[in-house]
Amino acid sequence: MKAVGPGGAFLEQDHTFQHFRQALWKPKLLERRNWDLWEKDGARDIFKAAESKTLEMLSADYEPLLPV
Repeated sequence: MKAVGPGGAFLEQDHTFQHFRQALWKPKLLERRNWDLWEKDGARDIFKAAESKTLEMLSADYEPLLPV
């Protein structure tokens, strides 16, 4: 941002080009593959995906965020 200033085209900068893939957000619950692969893997809808992720999170060990 400092190099291009207000209103500049930061997407043209080498640093942005080298790092933009790491900054992309890819939701894990939404299906991003094509229809055939989705069906082949069981055609799981968003509700089943959310249920699986919730159960996984509840069963995982975790560090308390605050002291008990």
